[in-house]
Amino acid sequence: MQTEAFGAELKRMGFCDFVGVPCSYLAPLINWAINENVFVMANNEGEAVAIASGVSLACALPLSDKSGSACAHFVNEPQSSISSLASHNPDFSSQMLPHENAKECNDFGNSVASKDSLSATSGNSKNSPSLSTSGVRGWVKDSRENAKNTSALGEVLSSDFKGCANTQAKIGQKSPLSEAGEASPLKSPTRHSPRKYGVVLMQNSGLSNALSPLTSLNHTFEIPILGFVSLRGEPNQAGQNTDEPQHELLGKITDKLLQTCQIECAFLDSRFEVACEQLAQAKKVLESNKSFFFIVRNSCFEKVALKNNPLDFGKICHTELSEVSQKAQRDSSPTAQNDKDNIPKDSAQPTRLEALSIIQNLGTNCALLATTGKCGRELYELDDRPNQLYMVGSMGCVSALGLGIALKSRKKVIAIDGDSALLMRLGTLSGNAYYAKCSNKGNLCHILLDNQSHDSTGGQFNLSPFVDFVAIAKSCGYAVARVAQTLDEFSELLREFVSAKSGGAWFIYLQIAKGSKKDLGRPKITPKQVALRFGAWLNENLECADTQAIKASKR
Repeated sequence: MQTEAFGAELKRMGFCDFVGVPCSYLAPLINWAINENVFVMANNEGEAVAIASGVSLACALPLSDKSGSACAHFVNEPQSSISSLASHNPDFSSQMLPHENAKECNDFGNSVASKDSLSATSGNSKNSPSLSTSGVRGWVKDSRENAKNTSALGEVLSSDFKGCANTQAKIGQKSPLSEAGEASPLKSPTRHSPRKYGVVLMQNSGLSNALSPLTSLNHTFEIPILGFVSLRGEPNQAGQNTDEPQHELLGKITDKLLQTCQIECAFLDSRFEVACEQLAQAKKVLESNKSFFFIVRNSCFEKVALKNNPLDFGKICHTELSEVSQKAQRDSSPTAQNDKDNIPKDSAQPTRLEALSIIQNLGTNCALLATTGKCGRELYELDDRPNQLYMVGSMGCVSALGLGIALKSRKKVIAIDGDSALLMRLGTLSGNAYYAKCSNKGNLCHILLDNQSHDSTGGQFNLSPFVDFVAIAKSCGYAVARVAQTLDEFSELLREFVSAKSGGAWFIYLQIAKGSKKDLGRPKITPKQVALRFGAWLNENLECADTQAIKASKR
């Protein structure tokens, strides 16, 4: 199929931001996205999923009418869910409970009747198995009944994920994503911009690396993304593997793995007209807040040559990597040394609760993303607010999610990370630093609260004491990377970030004491409810950065 034409159709339908890891079968589509300056290069597939999810989250709602945005989601949300939110947060009740105007927002729903499966009828039987539309619903129709009939999520984890899985099993109570919440009185919108979604591109061998965010972020919070996964190792007609041996197993189970994760999928047809019909059907799935993946065979896309310098990918990327790294200067301030070994060992270390209290008080107008573990639970117990998202699972993905939001939003974003989580996905630091530098909005702050242990799972040791996180952040290109030796220094650094008008990413390190609040509870609201509320707060009085730029150009 003609790659440029398919890419243009993707953009026309609201798929304007692409994140991925290069692979041969998808190279034409990736090269097209690079040439169009709409591609973000991820370090691994899990990071790509988290960034794309942040994009979907930041542009989740129709943008022309702020009240209509929230209305679109709450018409779909059962009254019981909204009442549950209101019971825990009194401020939520007066702002968000739907009233008689809510019914006027039904035009956002795009309610879709179930259609026959789409399949190829001639000439290319392998290319186009039927596109399942079971479970496709408009936003106005609730999909819970359908969810009851889906199979239980399979436990498909590689050996590398066993430690993470055990940790999540014990933590199991936090998640980061969003879709609606705090908004002003609901009014009937007159017109709106198309909803936009993040797109991920990866090889099927990397699909296992993406399972954590796909199953605990996108599924749990109903954050939809569109995926393209290449099919290496597909058996021939005799059932034999003709590809490299490492692709044999994934080649057999790619579609089954996606289905086990309750992700609808289809093999992308190589005929342009049929592929466009498949894309339209896939978008209907995304409009029900579910993800959809296309499985792509070899030679599906016509080759596309790179036109731009490989380092110029992404329209926000106008800076050479070398320039970014050259500006990663070591801070020699006598009040904030960068070597964490200089932190006085005899002084009482602050608690996580004390640090979170400062973040919450200074970040009232910032998006606060709390990592997996007790971090989110303590933030919730301090005060549950619409601008807070409590991560569950997706360990190590909180800053990548924050990056996706920060790139598409004007809001300040604070990603609160833990040492064990960050060690799982250290590669995210380079992407955070580079893309935040190129966007030059100064709206991403990555905070590391380091207790040098696996605190949520019983206090086992980790390798944090042997890692200089600030030095790594600096070498990756963070514009500001500092150690806070005291809570006063921590507060001052946060104030500096909140007041910053431009610049790259911030990294603030604070060593904290082991342990957590006694009798620590768990959030009383579901991840979906958190996502609904957070998304509405994120989009209230706020338009996607792309839409703001368009409006500015018309003035």
